[in-house]
Amino acid sequence: MFAEAAQTGVTAGGVEDDPRGVLEAHGRLTTAVAQQAAARALREVVLTSARALLG
Repeated sequence: MFAEAAQTGVTAGGVEDDPRGVLEAHGRLTTAVAQQAAARALREVVLTSARALLG
């Protein structure tokens, strides 16, 4: 399951553009930023933990 998630990547819905930073000011993310955050979390937290636990 972890290998599949690593290979297929992550998806995120949301708004494509926030030119004035209104969404960001309220803690909301654009689609691109949400995908980057999810991919980083998958790499740095989920897969690292899975490797440590499962060997």
